[in-house]
Amino acid sequence: MSLKNILAKKRTFKTQLTKLRQQIDDEGVLFSDLEVLKSKFKVLEVDLNSTFDSLFELSTEECIETYINEKEEIDERILKVEFALSRKLTKFVNENKTETSGFSVTKSENNLNVRLPKITLPTFSGNLHEWLSFKDIFEASVDSNPYLTDAVKLQYLKSALRGDALRIIQSISIVDSNYKLAFSLLEERYSNHREQVYAHLKRFLSVQPVHNESASAILNLIDVTNECVRSLEVLNQSVEGFSSILFAYILGEKLDPNTKIWWERKLEKENLPTVTDLLEFLKDHARTLNASKSVINVKKITNKSFAIVSNSNDKHPQNLCKLCNLSCHRLFKCPKFLKFSVKERVDYVKKQNLCFSCFLKHSVRNCTSSYICRNCLKKHNVLLCYQSETNFSGFSSEKPNAVRDQ
Repeated sequence: MSLKNILAKKRTFKTQLTKLRQQIDDEGVLFSDLEVLKSKFKVLEVDLNSTFDSLFELSTEECIETYINEKEEIDERILKVEFALSRKLTKFVNENKTETSGFSVTKSENNLNVRLPKITLPTFSGNLHEWLSFKDIFEASVDSNPYLTDAVKLQYLKSALRGDALRIIQSISIVDSNYKLAFSLLEERYSNHREQVYAHLKRFLSVQPVHNESASAILNLIDVTNECVRSLEVLNQSVEGFSSILFAYILGEKLDPNTKIWWERKLEKENLPTVTDLLEFLKDHARTLNASKSVINVKKITNKSFAIVSNSNDKHPQNLCKLCNLSCHRLFKCPKFLKFSVKERVDYVKKQNLCFSCFLKHSVRNCTSSYICRNCLKKHNVLLCYQSETNFSGFSSEKPNAVRDQ
């Protein structure tokens, strides 16, 4: 999708968010309307997050800070809408408790003549790690709705199920007396505490590792980890103390070698990081990668335009690998260079008169980079440090294939 289309979607979703808040604040809004608005709000929140993720990937360095600030503003608006909706629902239920009992006498007689509101529900096909989320949304949108008969609730329930989950209650006829039976059968199958905990642990352990440094892959790792941690907390299995350290270690093993190096640089000498520490680092790192990607895209476009005008390319531009002259990577990511011993790397950099810190064509004295080696704290690249070989061997089973340019 083009940047123009993404910006158009962003404007549309922001307008929808404004209208949604106005509808919630309307004094004449009904309880059934609020349930529909709640479902719309959840969908809109997902759409906005997805749109901004796409925007971060395509935006330029000049624009990305603006979009980040705009996203923070949107997040604040979303929280306010969520709070207003929750407060209004609670107030409505409290004020209408006495009316609900009177209404329940007549609702069975009139339900065939009432046009039920459209309620958007997630589907559930039997995946254990999705059950808690599905159950929470269904109970908030359907089960707690005093205007729906049990037969209608059962119909909503059946329409939201797929596969194995649907087969459990497929043969149950849609009458008021069968709703609680159907829901209890699902709870019996999917609410086993031990199986729930194991399902979320299994999902966390089986999430795909990041092989190449990528903002989208890192963000996926963050999302899955956060979801598993929150689900375990709902199950009264809080990820604290040693559990948090263990989660951080397992998550760290799923990172690509380059991100691992940056993570190691950030750590204090002996402190054991928690999963919260690592997730905060990964959020910042993903944001940096998105910004860097935008800069690289701009440079590529600029270089391409310049080549068309001048019809002559620099044979050794700054962004080419000095060792194999390929434009697909820089020297610090060159497989050939990384296979060298530290002494061979040092000799090569000296021979090419490259900076010992950033590998560009200037002396280390004139280098503007603030980078220092994390092993010996001297001003040179970690790939040129004689201590790095032993450090890397203890750090990961794989050789690091990249060190970020400073």
